[in-house]
Amino acid sequence: MRPLLERLRILCSRDIEETRAFLHARSITMDPGPDRAAFEVRYNGLYMPTVWLGYMGYGSAVTSRYSPVRGDCWIQLPLHGSFESSFGRQRLPCNPRVGVITPAGAPHEMRCAGNAARLGLAIDGQALMAHLATLLDEAPVAPLRFEAALSLEHGFGRSLARIVRCVVNELETCDDLRDPTLAKRFADFVMTGLLLSHAHNYGHALGRHERRIAPRDVRRALDYIHDNLRSPITLADLVRESGVAGRTLLKHFRDFKGVSPMRYVRNARLQRVREDLRAARFAAVADAAAHWQFAHAGRFSVEYRRHFGESPSQTFGNKQMTFSDA
Repeated sequence: MRPLLERLRILCSRDIEETRAFLHARSITMDPGPDRAAFEVRYNGLYMPTVWLGYMGYGSAVTSRYSPVRGDCWIQLPLHGSFESSFGRQRLPCNPRVGVITPAGAPHEMRCAGNAARLGLAIDGQALMAHLATLLDEAPVAPLRFEAALSLEHGFGRSLARIVRCVVNELETCDDLRDPTLAKRFADFVMTGLLLSHAHNYGHALGRHERRIAPRDVRRALDYIHDNLRSPITLADLVRESGVAGRTLLKHFRDFKGVSPMRYVRNARLQRVREDLRAARFAAVADAAAHWQFAHAGRFSVEYRRHFGESPSQTFGNKQMTFSDA
């Protein structure tokens, strides 16, 4: 299996001491297995403000010990080969069928056999707790503890692994997630899905029956969305403006609008683009899309076609456009 994210290479080495020095600067210690002649590591990845997404490949058996200095929560998604994760008294197998989530800030250890590779997500612990507070509408008191095992064959784990692979494929050819707005959207998606779909010690609190939102609260959120479509909008913004907990807001939008808040935002932006294309307010499709916060050409065209049943250029007419409709 070829290494992923090669264009975002951080380290490729067959030198044990070079690798140890590199990892030591990142609060990681590494011990090679007995077959030192086969030692080889590859670390590729992208550092975003609150998330690191990376590929880690090993030619021989390696043991890595992590001491997260930012209170990171690690999600390990093996691609091939076998791993074993341990923290506290827990010791879990980790392979392409099951990943693992380590407690935020907890020292942990990853052992791997030779010829193994994995994708990893490191989520900043403070950002994750702040997102939890947004969903709860109150500050969490106890540390966040996820169920460690993450099935990659069904449920949220399967969806997460598939989406991460799609993002990795995109990063093979473009740098979209270097854009702070898109990076934040990706981080928000991962944190929201993790908190709402995977078992943890705040699951009961998030799942409690919430009061039904009054229409005036609905209108506050919708008014904010339509007044700010040209600016970045986050779930935290909508929670602040609506005056209700994030979990309540998500339920409300599904009950009253049939979609999540952020899906509603994207649908509203697509509608604005369509109106501008029909009225020929811009010289090119690219200009209209960028005006309404669509930064990725290919995804915009695919999403537009899926939503309206025609390409942006068909709406726009036969004028020359700069976005591909493929």
